[in-house]
Amino acid sequence: MAEEIDEGQVVPTFPAPRAEYDINRDLLPGTIAPAARVPAPFFPNFNLPENERLEIAHRWLRARRIPEQFEMVKMVLAATEPSDHDRLLAKFGNSEIAASVNAAKYLDTIYWLSRATFPVTLLGLHLSPPRQVLDIGAGGYHFLAMCKAHQHGVTTVDLAEPVGNDTVNPLPMYAALAELFGIPRHGHCVRRQQPLLTLPNKFHVITSFLAMFNREWDSAGTDAEYFDIDDWRFFLNDLADNQLMYPALIHLEMNALTEGDALTKYDAPDIWAFFERNGGVRGRGGAKGAITFELPEHRRFV
Repeated sequence: MAEEIDEGQVVPTFPAPRAEYDINRDLLPGTIAPAARVPAPFFPNFNLPENERLEIAHRWLRARRIPEQFEMVKMVLAATEPSDHDRLLAKFGNSEIAASVNAAKYLDTIYWLSRATFPVTLLGLHLSPPRQVLDIGAGGYHFLAMCKAHQHGVTTVDLAEPVGNDTVNPLPMYAALAELFGIPRHGHCVRRQQPLLTLPNKFHVITSFLAMFNREWDSAGTDAEYFDIDDWRFFLNDLADNQLMYPALIHLEMNALTEGDALTKYDAPDIWAFFERNGGVRGRGGAKGAITFELPEHRRFV
């Protein structure tokens, strides 16, 4: 589909995936080979001065042929106070919270905002007119911050309290990041066979990146059950019936835990067959655990 915008330019509502944006390819010269499946030589590093980290980010984005997104990263950074970044780093960077869940990485906003440009461009949100975007389990909120920079309306649904076997609560740090970027945050835990909470508006785009809402812990927090086909059918139909406005797009990338089997449960052949039978496109952007549904109009998942 296409829409007319100012100056008569026609841009696609949701552009086709761009193979050259594969985050696991096209690394900078002299770095680890793409076959190693390493996202980049660029990684969170608080020891480098900000200007050096910005230069690395600029080179990283040029290597992925989206250098124009560097200006958007700088725009987001300029909208926040440097003292706020320093305050968050001082409060959470060396805390028990950060160490226990490896969460301090999200405090390197230059790195994660740069990384967030990849899904923004992959989904065509850098070209489309303003959309309403909902991200489920938003983590450090960098993706939504970049969407906001592109003039999209943004909302997140995220945990209101820890689940599973977390021994400390990382949520205050995530809430602080949401406040830093000005992201509306609604506390809610996705449950099997239960609808998402009622939100103030509906959405053109619903995403989830590195999320684990497809597993539900028992009361002791020691064992988890994963979504089966009936659970995925209920979840997707709830989005289609109650959360989306059309044309719409759903893009989900579930987390692959090295110590567990979250991806295996998500990656089961019968679940992928269900996704694909309902029009899902697997692996958009090179992500093994990604499934994308483009929905020109309302439909039911069967």
